[in-house]
Amino acid sequence: MKDILDNIEVNNRKQTFTHLSLVCVLVSLSCFGYLLNLLSNPVLANDTLYNPPLLLVRSAQISSVLGVVMVAFSFVKKEPSGWKKWLAAVVNITLFLLIVGSVGFYYFIEMTQ
Repeated sequence: MKDILDNIEVNNRKQTFTHLSLVCVLVSLSCFGYLLNLLSNPVLANDTLYNPPLLLVRSAQISSVLGVVMVAFSFVKKEPSGWKKWLAAVVNITLFLLIVGSVGFYYFIEMTQ
């Protein structure tokens, strides 16, 4: 009886974490796009630099971190592999590395002054 039950494979067709990570990708990309739109205005020599809204910056950071966590959960839960899962993984990890790199660059510049 145990031999028969050990051979049964469980098919996991749920993609909950993949869809949540895709939602996090969309939120992160929309926040980054809006931030780049705000910062793309021409700057004159006598103008001060524009500070973006902190809520927008934090929402981009939080959604990026949540996206990486959801991607990790989708791999741990062994959700079926597909283009959505890999797109979410690549974009979430890229945005996360972009945030970590920009924060690290900021602290590096602050330390050298």
